[in-house]
Amino acid sequence: MLTPPVSDISTKRNGIKAWLKRKLPSSSVAMEQKLQYLLENIQKQFDLLGEQQLKREDRILSESNEQNEILKKYMQQLAARLDNLEKRQNSELAVLKAELESLDNILANNQLSVMQKIEQNEKNILRVVHRRSDRLEEIDNRHTPRTDISFEVALAEHCNLRCAGCDHFSPIAEPEFVDIEEFERDFSRLSELFVGKAQEIHLLGGEPLLHPKIALFLVIARKNFPQAVIDITTNGLLLKQMNEEFWTSCRENKIVIRPTKYPVNLDYDALEELAAAHNVEYRYIGDTHDTIKTLNKYPLDINGLQDARRSFRLCHRANKCIYLQHGRLYTCTVAPTIRHLNQHFGLSLSEDLADSIDIYAAKSAQEILEFLAKPIPFCKYCMPEKSQSGLAWRQSEGKLSEWI
Repeated sequence: MLTPPVSDISTKRNGIKAWLKRKLPSSSVAMEQKLQYLLENIQKQFDLLGEQQLKREDRILSESNEQNEILKKYMQQLAARLDNLEKRQNSELAVLKAELESLDNILANNQLSVMQKIEQNEKNILRVVHRRSDRLEEIDNRHTPRTDISFEVALAEHCNLRCAGCDHFSPIAEPEFVDIEEFERDFSRLSELFVGKAQEIHLLGGEPLLHPKIALFLVIARKNFPQAVIDITTNGLLLKQMNEEFWTSCRENKIVIRPTKYPVNLDYDALEELAAAHNVEYRYIGDTHDTIKTLNKYPLDINGLQDARRSFRLCHRANKCIYLQHGRLYTCTVAPTIRHLNQHFGLSLSEDLADSIDIYAAKSAQEILEFLAKPIPFCKYCMPEKSQSGLAWRQSEGKLSEWI
């Protein structure tokens, strides 16, 4: 750094002194006045600045209050929005919770339903297995000669209650009664062959109570089969009209009244009381004590194109509903009563002697039992696989469609 010459410094110092001399008052009084003026002026400046500062602070405060109000309103709006949002969230959460609970219930129900279906399927499978097992056993039983005999015989072919599709064809049968001498002769022969032993004997029809001499048939049946269960299978409509001879014969020959409960205007409780008053056993057929009678349909192929062996194998009546008629035994009830269908509709479903066995020509009970365990030619007309059960009971209109 270069130092300026002494002459230059001196010159500048002298210039400053001259300037100060011009500016400062020449006396102390004047100086005080000047200072006072300067102080007042400075004070005014300070006051002015103070006012400006206050105004500025007021403006800032005012602007701050406005901003605060705006901010307050905004915060209130925001709080309201947050409150609404929280309510909506709670509401949606409640809905979601309900849906989840419903879903849980549905899943639980579905799981329960699935488990129930699995259990039901298992039961169904077992039922099918058991049914098939029972069916195989039934098939085997049909082809196996019985160790004893049970049979039924119609005391009357016609009936006073026309059930649609009756497998005895009673609604279209002409009035016909069994002959008492033939009945006694046939029962005597069967008693001889089976040494007076039979498991069950059903006296039926048609309607057996229509026969005016029914009391005598009860005596004959019991005389030839002392230990068998003998019953009258009836619709019960005529029980109240039966005379004392009938009730005495039932009681003395230990005959069971076996009615079917039909959906007709009949006081069945009164019939039970009537039988009890005569000390005669009264027992409903099947499960009709509590269940009103329904119908079964056993359709026939009038062209006879069925496999007789297969029909016999599938028919639950074969070798079970053994039927006595005019000195012959049939393995079921249809073949011996088909004449009613033929006569009424002009059909010609064949009635072959090979469909039954002559009890007078048979050499032994075993020969009869073996015959009943085999298909007969008439089986070609039956379609047991198309049979229907549990149909609503109704009276017959006499139409062919009820049987084919």
